[in-house]
Formats: sequence, structure tokens, C-alpha cells
Amino acid sequence: MVKNPIIKETAWLSPEVQRLLGTDTLETTTRRHGLSISLKSDRLAEVVYHLTRVYRVGRIVETGTFDGSGTTMTYAKTGLPVHTCEAHRKRYEEARSRLASFRNVFLSHSFTTREADISPQYRSQLGAEHAPQEEGWLARVLDQSPPGEPILVSLDSGGDVGMREAEVLTAWIDACKEPRTVSLILDDIHYQKHMATVPLLETKYGVDIYQVDDRWGFTVIDAA
Repeated sequence: MVKNPIIKETAWLSPEVQRLLGTDTLETTTRRHGLSISLKSDRLAEVVYHLTRVYRVGRIVETGTFDGSGTTMTYAKTGLPVHTCEAHRKRYEEARSRLASFRNVFLSHSFTTREADISPQYRSQLGAEHAPQEEGWLARVLDQSPPGEPILVSLDSGGDVGMREAEVLTAWIDACKEPRTVSLILDDIHYQKHMATVPLLETKYGVDIYQVDDRWGFTVIDAA
């Protein structure tokens, strides 16, 4: 009996997604474990590849590195500069070790939003011994991108921090003085953190958030 056969999947895309990605199908390999299928980051990697190619992305900005083994690794393998941030010290240290060979990854230990915007519940879950000394990372790193440079932003932090990050992103987009394209990835699209993010982005910028399997969402925003 074959334990983990490789399965080749093809996803047929809507005309809108074809336009965004510049392709009419996505193909990826997944592994079957007994009766379950593990998609991991395979499909995401293909979406990221098409977004970075079609929109000539110059850099990737990601919140919520975790231990560096998931989405951050996918972004690192594009070869583009990847700016990523993790608030939990232990996970930050794990990610720093795991990503050490990727010279294109710039990892920070910081709060992505202002410390004043972080709820006591999130702070308690994080633990004082793991909390960073820095704050406001997302606004700072977005401001450091060259004017007009197309970028890919991945919002991946949990809880109320994830909700606040969307507000930081939209404030930055609204302040852009030169046209630029923002490719956006939302990790864990069905989680509470994105229940407000998705309608905010769709209403504010007139875009649709498209799902990648059951986990990720993506869209492209024309800023300014």
C-alpha cells in the first residue's frame, strides 16, 4: 500500500482570477495521508509566483512569521526581499534559525501595530517574557518601500492584532502619493481576525477577495 501518493490537482479559475494571475489554471502537487489530503503551502506558492510575476513585485511584507516554516518559507523561496515580523520571542528565535540561510529575509521581533492598540488579552497570551521592546513595525516597513514600487503584503497575525493590521495597511494605501499595485494575501481567511478585514477591503477599494482552497485569500489593489 502506498502511504503518501502524490496527487496532481488542477483548479479552474474564474475570468476575474485569470485576469489577476495571468493564467487560466493552477496546478500543484499535494500529498494524501490516509483519507486526508494535505495542501500545505503548495497552492499558495503558485498564487504567489503568479502575483509576483504579473505585477512585478519588488518586495514582500509579512506579519506573523510564527516559526518561519509556513508562509514565510514560501515567500523566502521567491528570492525577493521579504520583510517579516514575529511578536513572540521564542517563535522569533526559531524562525531566525530556520531562515538563516535566506539572505533575502529580514526578520524583526516587534509588535506590528502600536503597543497601545494591543488588547490586554493578547498581551496576556503572549506573556511578558516573550514580548518585544519595539512597536509599530508594519507602518514603518511599509513607509520604507520605494515610491511606486509594487509590493505583496501578507497579513497573518492572530486575534485583534490581525484586525488592527488591516487598518494600518489601508491608512498607508490611502496616503500613497504615487500609483502602486498592492498584491494582498490573507492567511486563515475564515478566522475571526478577517471577518472585518474582508468587507473593509472590498468596500473601500472595490475589489473581491478570492479564496485559495479553504485557507488563504488574495486580491490586488491599485493604490492612489
